[in-house]
Amino acid sequence: MKVDHIGYLVKDMDRAVAAFAELGFAPVTDVIRDDMPDSAGAARNVLLRFLENAGTVVELVAPLGEDSQVFERLRTCGEGPYHICYAVDDLAAQMEKMRAQKWMILRRAGPAVAFGGAPVAFLVKKGAGIVELVEKTP
Repeated sequence: MKVDHIGYLVKDMDRAVAAFAELGFAPVTDVIRDDMPDSAGAARNVLLRFLENAGTVVELVAPLGEDSQVFERLRTCGEGPYHICYAVDDLAAQMEKMRAQKWMILRRAGPAVAFGGAPVAFLVKKGAGIVELVEKTP
């Protein structure tokens, strides 16, 4: 697995972009609206924006409202790092391997708006936190 990006929860997208610009990050995408339902019918309801600084990519994640899948986490934990995303060649195989290592699935594999429909999944494990996997073929 290779780190693809680090996700940050933010309340205000414009304010976060300005703060990260002070750290040398520049936007590499426009704001992306992700309100596409997953296989269970639940939508993330977030705004996303990718920024980059010398090869390091961050994804800003802001809830669209109280029904967002990240709203409660932002309310209780505040702004800051949210997940690390890893690019994998075979999402199903990597998920199976991680499940055998006692990782719990938070969001089953499904297409991601931010990655042109490529499948992503979210997992969590005590001691490591939330991990996103995105299938990217070489």
